[in-house]
This record gives sequence, C-alpha cells and structure tokens, in this order.
Amino acid sequence: ADAQLVAWNIHAAAVDAQSHEKSLVRMNSAEFIGEAGSTARDAVSALCHALADPDAAVRASPAQALGRIGPDAKRAVYALSRALDDEDSSAATNAAKALGLIGEESAEIVLALKRAMAHPSDSVRIESLTALNEFLAEILPEIVAALRDEAPSMRDLACRSLRRFGP
Repeated sequence: ADAQLVAWNIHAAAVDAQSHEKSLVRMNSAEFIGEAGSTARDAVSALCHALADPDAAVRASPAQALGRIGPDAKRAVYALSRALDDEDSSAATNAAKALGLIGEESAEIVLALKRAMAHPSDSVRIESLTALNEFLAEILPEIVAALRDEAPSMRDLACRSLRRFGP
C-alpha cells in the first residue's frame, strides 16, 4: 500500500508539472508519465492538453507518452488525430505512432492515418503506414479464412475485400 501511495504521489506531481512555466520540465514530465505505461491512464487528459503546448519540442513528448500508455489511451484518439497536422514533424510522427500503439482499429484512427499519408514529412508518412499495416495484419487472416466459408456470399465478400488492396 505504501508503494502504491508513493507511485500515486509521483504520478500526481508529474501531471502537475505539465503546467510548469519551463518547457523542459513539461517535456520531462510527459516522458516520465509515459514510462509508467498503462498505469498512467489517469494522465491521458493532461497529456492530450499538452499536445497543444506552444513549444514544439514539448508537443512530441506527450504524443510518445500516450503511445506508451497504449490501449488505455483510446480517449486521446481525437487529440492525437489533430496532432498529426502539427508542423513539427517529431510531434506529428509520435502522434501517428501513438495511434498505432493504441491498437484499436477504429474508423476515426484509420481515417486520420490515411489523411496523414499526405503529410510533407517522410517520418509521419512512414509511421502512418506502419500503423495501417498493423491493422491490416490483424484483419487479413479473417478475410483469408472467409474465402473458405461455406456461404457463397461470404466467399464473394472476402474476394471483393481482397480486390480492394489491388492486384
């Protein structure tokens, strides 16, 4: 119980540091929160707010931290989708990676990553495509299995789904 209380106090101090006047403190606190992984899910709101930090160097850290929180950060999808438009390529790249690490394929995430494929930064496009490939890897076995379904309509739909990916 004491260790849990100490961890909670450290976490609370890191979240409070997100409003510190010094950008280095805000950046380091976001990184610290991210190190806690999914146990930092209570910090998602503070990290979403930090994605709009006026300092570009700071904005990349909360995006990375949200990715480390993973699926427990799914409340951050909208904020991360907006962060894909950041003029700072590090912040936008980390936002794309975080969306992939949240790991929940949703129409909102897929549309945001597809939109990011037009970003001027190579690294943003690469992370967006990497995340989209992960989603494809998750659904492709089901599509292939549907090719052997006893219902002709399922086999037909599986063929049409595969055709959408190209020749």
